[in-house]
Amino acid sequence: MAHWWQDPAVRGHMVEALVHLNRAADSDALVPATQVCEVYFYALNRMWNALAQSAGHSTRADAPSFIELLESLTEGSQSTLLASPVLGDLIDLTPEVMDHHTLRSHGYRPGQKISSSLRRDVTERHRKLRNARGAFRQGGSDAASNRMLKRLAEFLYVIRSNIAHGEKTPYGPDLEKSKRDEQISGLTIPVQKLVVNLLLDRPDWKLVAYSTLAPGGANEHVLAEVGGQWTPCIIHGEVRQENGLKLFRWTPWGVAIEASLLSSPALQDFWQRLDRFEGMRYGRHLVTIEVNGIWGVATIYEARE
Repeated sequence: MAHWWQDPAVRGHMVEALVHLNRAADSDALVPATQVCEVYFYALNRMWNALAQSAGHSTRADAPSFIELLESLTEGSQSTLLASPVLGDLIDLTPEVMDHHTLRSHGYRPGQKISSSLRRDVTERHRKLRNARGAFRQGGSDAASNRMLKRLAEFLYVIRSNIAHGEKTPYGPDLEKSKRDEQISGLTIPVQKLVVNLLLDRPDWKLVAYSTLAPGGANEHVLAEVGGQWTPCIIHGEVRQENGLKLFRWTPWGVAIEASLLSSPALQDFWQRLDRFEGMRYGRHLVTIEVNGIWGVATIYEARE
């Protein structure tokens, strides 16, 4: 099945999105979660711009564009997202996430007590998402699913806006907000990863092998228990030799290189083992691929800088 993001007209937007996603994937444990979360939102922003262009829409505000992006998921992917444990962890977070734009518009200052009426106003998006999940769990109807998806997009947009604003206020730094943003971001990142995987047709189920892991390669046994299907594919970039090993660098419009694509749902539980096998010299990234003239997105081990 063809996807909107395979439209050649939006390839530039999608390449930018992949660059952001790979940058987020390279972040180590010392990078604040807020920074990683923000990079994932940069990628999603590129993707909703790509969708708008593919659909022939004029410029739209970010929030409705984000809703449209989630609505572009297949029915099965929507169900997977809405029922996922990582989303449940974020929704169940207490106290509820506040919309700091609304909070600041009421003259809030760091350390100031928030009235119960104002707290209701600034946590409205979170409560609406929880209520929508309750209705989704009860019936699971299309209407309930669509409502929850919309509420999720609105809620994630609040998180995005909170992070973008940082801890600065006209009255000095809001250190409590900074700590809270870090906690919220840590729970948001797994949701962002899942959204990206579902939008891009599960690249976490697809591995490109261009050297020893490919069929007939010296290390083909490493993937023997994964199973799945191997397909010839084309990747673009450059391959160089170093200490007897091939090192690939992705350049989206670079030289065409023949490789092999393994497709298997079992890969999602195998990545950590592959990470250890590949070692620190390689980073696990997303790249564009071509299979029978159709472009897509898959995972590859790319040489680190």
